[in-house]
Amino acid sequence: MRTATLFACAVVLLALLVTTEGSCGTGYMKYRRTRTCIPPRHGGKACSSTTQYISRQCNTQPCPVDAVMSAWSSWKPTDECSKPCGTGQITFERTRTCEPPKYGGKACGTLSETEVRKCNTQPCPVDGQWSEFGEWSPYTECSVSCGGGAQSRTRTRTCSAPKPQYGGADCVGEAIEGDERECNTQPCPIHGQWTQWEDWTPLDNCPVLCGGGQTRLTRSRSCSDPAPMYGGDECEGGSVDFQNPGPCNTEPCGDLCPEGERKFHPHVEDSHLYYRCDNHQVARLNTCPDIGTWKQTAERCAPVTCDLKSGLNKAHPTDCTKYIFCLMGKRVVERKCPPGHAWNDESKRCETAVNGECFY
Repeated sequence: MRTATLFACAVVLLALLVTTEGSCGTGYMKYRRTRTCIPPRHGGKACSSTTQYISRQCNTQPCPVDAVMSAWSSWKPTDECSKPCGTGQITFERTRTCEPPKYGGKACGTLSETEVRKCNTQPCPVDGQWSEFGEWSPYTECSVSCGGGAQSRTRTRTCSAPKPQYGGADCVGEAIEGDERECNTQPCPIHGQWTQWEDWTPLDNCPVLCGGGQTRLTRSRSCSDPAPMYGGDECEGGSVDFQNPGPCNTEPCGDLCPEGERKFHPHVEDSHLYYRCDNHQVARLNTCPDIGTWKQTAERCAPVTCDLKSGLNKAHPTDCTKYIFCLMGKRVVERKCPPGHAWNDESKRCETAVNGECFY
């Protein structure tokens, strides 16, 4: 059997059929080619297609892309007004952004613009300034006839050089200036006046810590409100007042003095004193002999040793009718001066006391 024969020499050159629009950005061209066919004979196979189509890229270079400008921003100041008042200048600017061009596209335009505007056009404040002071007025009459008084005079000025305008500050200071001088400086007689009575206070230590005791009370005042001066009268009456013994520390002892227990308590202000409970009802005040000091942990009075550097005899710390004697150079004992006498620590002996007063 014989087949149809396609001859290569029968191929026709490619022919352009279709073109794309534009000259960039990759297009396509369609080509066609043909061939002839010698018909089959004696039952041979027929020819296949005699025409063939193909597509090829063209103008593959990128197309130019122009720059893309954004919208203008709002106007914004780039600095502050050149003056706080009285019309200054301020610069405003607005901007925009640009997406750059590609492949030879059109370039970006102007990216910023500025303009100058007026600002703070209001008048500047004018602060007030004082004028010069005027003449002094005559002195007034003396305020008192004795004891030191005062005479005064004044002079004035105005806030007008210039006066404040457009919200300017007022003048600082006073419009009136005063001047004083002393007069009638001779002292006036001052009559003495009593101060108020002080509160009643115990004249002696309350003899009990609790359970109720009796003690004398006293109060005082002084002729110092004011004190008499320059021939003024003294205060009338006494400066010290006494009250009959009154109750003190009347609260029940309770746990301070448990029933059936031997209990002691120290005095909070005087180490020479202590309290001893009696019958669960009262804690009585006791004094350590020979200015000894109470030792709470040992519940006894500790004797005081001698200080030979200060001498064999010296003043009692609380009672000027007594003195301290260094016995055998080892321990301290108390000695009492004869009635009407008091210890004089300078002469180191008991001497007659004037009006019952101490020498120290």
